[in-house]
Amino acid sequence: MTNRCSDVEELGLLLDDVRRAEHHLARAVIRAGRLASSGVSEAVEGLPLDLFLGVACRLTGADRRMLIAAGEALADLPAVAALFIEGAVSWGQVRAITTAAKRLSADARAVLDARVAASAADAVDPDDLVWAVQAAADELRAPARWSGPRCAAASPASCRCRRRWMVVCGCTASSTRSPPRRS
Repeated sequence: MTNRCSDVEELGLLLDDVRRAEHHLARAVIRAGRLASSGVSEAVEGLPLDLFLGVACRLTGADRRMLIAAGEALADLPAVAALFIEGAVSWGQVRAITTAAKRLSADARAVLDARVAASAADAVDPDDLVWAVQAAADELRAPARWSGPRCAAASPASCRCRRRWMVVCGCTASSTRSPPRRS
């Protein structure tokens, strides 16, 4: 395969386009969360925000609900919202994080938000962060019944959970190993 200059330029343009799209989507999601319960759409357009987005932007019902629900959830996850605006987490990651957080108590959401904020700088594989957030949400939802990996190992070698995202999973050990993929 030869690398023509135009192919390299196209790759760079693709990267720029995706980054810009993610940035604009982050702003739209956060704005939708702020406007969702404000009544502005009803007063100005005569439609609930959900329906207005469907008519004006041709978004499907599932897309509208996800956009608004994620925006509302980000109000309780300020660190994740800031990471989203900065481009440190993607729309796909935000969807997974806000979905995992919606069944958590306010205190548990604050813990999850802090854990994600502490782990985002180490992010290499976006799916690893999503997996660790889901595991952390499971633990935070039912700490008394949580039977998943939990450790306070003195060294990475003795860590039972062997997760890369130690802060998200709550493990006090550190490791360079990635978590096992869910089946």
